[in-house]
Amino acid sequence: MFKYKWVKIALLSVTAIVLSIIVAGFILTWYFSPILSKKVNQAVQRASDSLYHVDFTGASLNLLQGQIVLNQVKLTFDSTIYRRQQKLHTAPDQVFQLQVERLELNHVHLLTLWLKKKLIIGDIILNSPDIKINAKPNPNKAAKPKDNRTLYERLSKSLRLIQINNIAFNQIKLRYEDYATPKPAVTAFNELNVKATDLLIDSTTQYDKQRFLFCRNINIELHNYKCRTVSAFYGYQAKSIKFSTQTQQLRLDSLTLTPLYTPQDFFKRTYEDRFVVTARKILLNHFDFNLFDKSRKVKSKSVVLSQGQIKVFSNPRVNPKSFSQDKASTFPNQSLRAIAFKLDVDSVFVKNYDVVYTEHNTQTKGTGTLSFNQINGHITNVTTDTNALKKNRYSKASFNASFLNHAPMHVNFTFNLVDSLYSFNYNGWAGPIAMPMVNQATIPLASLKIQSGTAKRLAFNMKANRHTATGQVSFLYNNLKIQLLKADTASLKMHKLALASLLANTLILKNNNPDQPGQQPRTAQVVYQRPKNYPFFASLWRTLLMGIKPCVGLDFKTQRDADIKLSEKQKKKFFKKQKKEARKKHKEEKRRLKALEKAREKAEKQ
Repeated sequence: MFKYKWVKIALLSVTAIVLSIIVAGFILTWYFSPILSKKVNQAVQRASDSLYHVDFTGASLNLLQGQIVLNQVKLTFDSTIYRRQQKLHTAPDQVFQLQVERLELNHVHLLTLWLKKKLIIGDIILNSPDIKINAKPNPNKAAKPKDNRTLYERLSKSLRLIQINNIAFNQIKLRYEDYATPKPAVTAFNELNVKATDLLIDSTTQYDKQRFLFCRNINIELHNYKCRTVSAFYGYQAKSIKFSTQTQQLRLDSLTLTPLYTPQDFFKRTYEDRFVVTARKILLNHFDFNLFDKSRKVKSKSVVLSQGQIKVFSNPRVNPKSFSQDKASTFPNQSLRAIAFKLDVDSVFVKNYDVVYTEHNTQTKGTGTLSFNQINGHITNVTTDTNALKKNRYSKASFNASFLNHAPMHVNFTFNLVDSLYSFNYNGWAGPIAMPMVNQATIPLASLKIQSGTAKRLAFNMKANRHTATGQVSFLYNNLKIQLLKADTASLKMHKLALASLLANTLILKNNNPDQPGQQPRTAQVVYQRPKNYPFFASLWRTLLMGIKPCVGLDFKTQRDADIKLSEKQKKKFFKKQKKEARKKHKEEKRRLKALEKAREKAEKQ
């Protein structure tokens, strides 16, 4: 083909054009960097009232690929201008600083921008940006003249359209400092990724509420997040946190809250109980991110808690001040009011959770544990929103579980969220279970061993508030026999109290309920006055115990008669012991006198 002259001319022409483009690219790049720097800075300063300015060490332009690369980009704010704005009460509530080694703009349509005033970019990529945000609320901020124009209407004179296919912030290092409190609260993220797709600003999207920040979707991913609580007793971490503006779903994977000290060291430092909380997955569906960003309000259609565990280790140390403190603040309807942020969740679903309660008895030196396994249920109307509470003031909860992994149980709660007495109702049932299984808790905590017995069903129906609880308890069982124990702290063993156990089984406890087949079972009407230093769950247990005792024969009259009989037995035992010791001393005295008489007779013979 090269023998034809036109081919040679064509090749030479194409080569010349390509060389010209390359040379022009280098020349444009040489002049492009300072011009771009100047233009960008002018635009940023004009948009921020000279508060911010942008610097970068260099810029490169590839005309063939439509690529612009900026190196060592820095966005900083002018502290002098910021202080001046603070004095004039015109300073923004947040100031930003950004530093990134490389900023790429790929597939930039420069001719379209020049000829048609349409900014079309394929990708914007920022790798490992370092972002710092200082939040300094300005309560006396001066009101600016209201501008009702849309963003498109403000930009339409210079740009008819802005379209970016993808925006990627990879491996962001973000530091957020909140100066709203006397001691600044610092939050840091090290593995944060943000990806926005299909950003479009034109006449068709200026009122589009389906888009977030004019993007069809924004994905936020945070990996390996770790932090400590304000009290410094706990650390919490999440393997990943993901949110999509398109699906409006916030997902947390492998969330854990763990103490930073062993139980022994933890209880030396505080009077609080020790918690360990794990959750394999937490989903917030229809999470309103816009509302959260503007007013720090958590609004969600539903929250799903899947496959988790809550371990509670009761603190054996008692705070002397707690006896005069009212622990009504532990009631769920009061705890909800005390949340620092606004909350509005329609439903909370709990799937396959375990709750393990452990307590150490300082007298017996033993540790007892109870567990509620495979908890499934839901809670409705979890809210602090005033308007929502006007429509519905009640939050209802319903749970199914397995007590000690054996006894099925069900419980319902109804909480009044606006009542000053924190009133609530609860009812449910549990059983059947072999009662000796509870020995793992009763032996170390109550010095009581259940030798035999089968609990068929425990049923309860209560109305309660911060002061009292009233209702009915029914406890059906067979063949109940117990063994009372006494702790020997020297040998760390439990010794049997045979006489007391016999007295309890024969004179106090009822071995069956009902006593005979076909008879009416015993039930108890409960009226319980809550001591003000009792927290919520302790009040629940004490109320049920007040109903269980009469069902097994420990009503007020029986307990009083038993106390009298036990006192008489103890008196008889005491006098019997005194007589025994007197007889022993009398015999010892007779032996001593007899020995003296023999010694005297021997001396007289000598």
